[in-house]
Amino acid sequence: MQFRRNSILGVLAVVSASLTAVPAPAHEYEVGKIKVLHPWLHVPVKGDKSTAMFMVIENDDEHPDKLIGASAEVAGKGEIQNAKHEKIAGTVVPPFSAAVLNPEGDRVVLLDLKDKADIEAGDMLDVTLVFEKAGKLTVDAAVEAPLAKHAHDFEAMDAFMKATHPETKK
Repeated sequence: MQFRRNSILGVLAVVSASLTAVPAPAHEYEVGKIKVLHPWLHVPVKGDKSTAMFMVIENDDEHPDKLIGASAEVAGKGEIQNAKHEKIAGTVVPPFSAAVLNPEGDRVVLLDLKDKADIEAGDMLDVTLVFEKAGKLTVDAAVEAPLAKHAHDFEAMDAFMKATHPETKK
C-alpha cells in the first residue's frame, strides 16, 4: 500500500498520550551507515502537482555519502532541490555528521503528483530515497500542514484543519 490514512484526531490522540507517558521511539530508518530521522512532507494544496519533503540525515561513516534521488508511487518523479527551488545533483552528508533538509534549505521534491494521489494531512506516505553509497531506503513520511515549519508542527496542523475542516472548529 503506497500510504496509510490516519485520522488526524487519532494521530493527535496518540501524540498527546505519548507526551504524558513514556517517550515514543524516534521516527527513523537506516541503510548502511546512513540514518534518516523524522521524514515529513507538506500536504499538497488542491491543484498542486508537487510537494516538498524534509528530514535529518545522519552519516556514521568516515566517508561522505550523498542523497541523489527519490521516488514515490504517487509521483511521476522525484528530485533534490536547493533553497531557490533549483534542481541539484544531491545533498552531501559529511562523515560523522548530519545534513538537515528543511523548508529554508535543500529538500526532496516529489513532482508530477498523480491525479488520484489523495494525500491528506495526517497520512503517512512511502518514499524511496536513493543514496550514492548506501543505496535505497524506503521511509514512511508524515504528511504535515502546508505551512508547517518542522515535523509535528501542531500549530500549523491545527490552523490548517480549522480552515479546511469546519467541523473541527471550536
